[in-house]
Amino acid sequence: MDIGKSVILSGIAISISACFAPMAHVPVVGSVTYVLDGRGDGKWVILVAVIAALLALGRYYFGGILPEVIVGGFLCFFAMQFQHANRKSG
Repeated sequence: MDIGKSVILSGIAISISACFAPMAHVPVVGSVTYVLDGRGDGKWVILVAVIAALLALGRYYFGGILPEVIVGGFLCFFAMQFQHANRKSG
């Protein structure tokens, strides 16, 4: 496996595992993940990551990088929304 494919696939693995990692821990509710049992935006991140994996395995490296840039945009947007909600509540 060449270096480009390794980098893309490792980024995809990090993106998918980050969707299931606890993002916040609320005492009453418990841990909140990005997937939220299929109701959150994490399902779109996983879908785009799977598409990127298929493109990377098919040796379309630019096609494998572009979806990961989209995923990064999703994560930045969600982080900004999360911070904005925290500022309003606190």
